Amino acid sequence: MITDLNLRSLLVVKNQYAIDSGLLFKVDIAENFNMTMTLDLYRTIGILLDNAIEGAINSIERKVILSILSDNDYHIVSITSTINQNVALSNMNKNGFSTKPGHSGIGLTFVEQYMARMPTISMHATLMNQNFTQTLTIGELHNDLSARRRHYTTKAY
Repeated sequence: MITDLNLRSLLVVKNQYAIDSGLLFKVDIAENFNMTMTLDLYRTIGILLDNAIEGAINSIERKVILSILSDNDYHIVSITSTINQNVALSNMNKNGFSTKPGHSGIGLTFVEQYMARMPTISMHATLMNQNFTQTLTIGELHNDLSARRRHYTTKAY
């Protein structure tokens, strides 16, 4: 059960957006999820979900999966979507980047600016077998990994 009413509202809206777009939208949240979220973190998750939904619309499998895992010292928010195009992961952190024609790329720019202000959050993106995953790591696990990983890393298979 999602006790955070703002997160629950965000997920209801994104679930409806996915359904209206003809997608499967799945949410897996750890039972012990208890994290204080800021407005900017809600907005970041919303932007990443919107991008995932829009990317999955033209894919063959047409699905988006949101997973949130928690421990006492860290939280991991992972959003996986099926896609039908190759994304140059190295371009994702460039100002104004967008894969959608006519879009400004302001969403990912906001995410980059937010991440730059938050020393306890990192983002990692992977692309494997037409599945695009963006993972936010928040808290102590991020601090343990930060010595081995840049603020925003990418990996394509």
